[in-house]
Amino acid sequence: MQNPEVWSFHEPQSSLRIQEVKPSSDSLRTLESLYFNHLVTLILPDSLRIPEKLSSLLTDDCEYYKVLKLNLSVLVNPLFINSFVKEGKLSLLSVGTRIDCDNCCAVTPSGQLVLSLTKDTYQRFGLEGKPSHFTSKNRDRFTVNVDLKDSKLVPGKPYHTKVRKALNSLEKFNVIVSWLPPTNSNVCPSSVAKFFDNNKYVIKLCEPMFKSFVAYSLNMPTLEQNVDSSDVIDFIEWMGMVSVEGDLTGESGDYVSSYQTPLPNVPIGQVRVLVWRGFYQADDIRKLVQFMEEMNTIQNKPWLAAYIQGFSDTPVIEKNEEQNFYTNGDNANIFIIQKSKGWICKLRVSAKRYK
Repeated sequence: MQNPEVWSFHEPQSSLRIQEVKPSSDSLRTLESLYFNHLVTLILPDSLRIPEKLSSLLTDDCEYYKVLKLNLSVLVNPLFINSFVKEGKLSLLSVGTRIDCDNCCAVTPSGQLVLSLTKDTYQRFGLEGKPSHFTSKNRDRFTVNVDLKDSKLVPGKPYHTKVRKALNSLEKFNVIVSWLPPTNSNVCPSSVAKFFDNNKYVIKLCEPMFKSFVAYSLNMPTLEQNVDSSDVIDFIEWMGMVSVEGDLTGESGDYVSSYQTPLPNVPIGQVRVLVWRGFYQADDIRKLVQFMEEMNTIQNKPWLAAYIQGFSDTPVIEKNEEQNFYTNGDNANIFIIQKSKGWICKLRVSAKRYK
């Protein structure tokens, strides 16, 4: 067998959409549609010490649950729908499944059950869907949406029976689930775990992970008044190097590529990097961005920046945007905030269709 000439393959195409905004919550409406967030990285210049509240912002009250071998028909249980879908905000995502070759499922806070199914599964599933955007030519993968808030989804009605039968035909999934109660409610978020426990499922409590480190004696690219998209791209690349503790000296050894800070740049004493990993809803990310805006108003910082990475194998990224596969499944959002303006940057894999 001959080895493939891997150097002749082109890297997966991706897009970076950059929008300049005013630094206010009203201009960050894109947060509302960030359904499934896994990795959050906050970068703060000249911040050797940070507010105590900040480090716990995405750890306290951000626990979620793993449910083993879930039969999806339980999702159309009227008690579940009335208690957790129609009240509060529910996020559910299958784990250990691959979006390119397995059946995957998700429930969005808007109450949509999204299924990404293989051709064989779809043909015997019983509910109408549509070919995946990325395989519309050979039709070997399909997506199905079920509105869990649909008024026709009532026990005893034909539609409820049809949906329940279809969901029963699927294999059982391991899922992670997070539920945020309604505002000003006394109901505990762990109530969703109690529901699954009452239905004889194995539940595991999952806690977010947090780490922090400081990078010293760096050169920092400047974001001056007349900033174009290429300047923002260079800045995001520099953010990435800082967050992975890359070598920013520009000195390379054998077989190692070097990186140099883009011009113009200025020396900076230290940069604090905070990293959280968990299962975050849009409301969790909104808390972080609002805290960034408060720090931006109170403290004299040249900028504040956050990188939010989604899950690679979720069927849907935001709203009706289907997750890509066959490449790398990356989806991320970057927020850069200054005193007078800011930028929202959306990183997505190309929507190119594959044969």
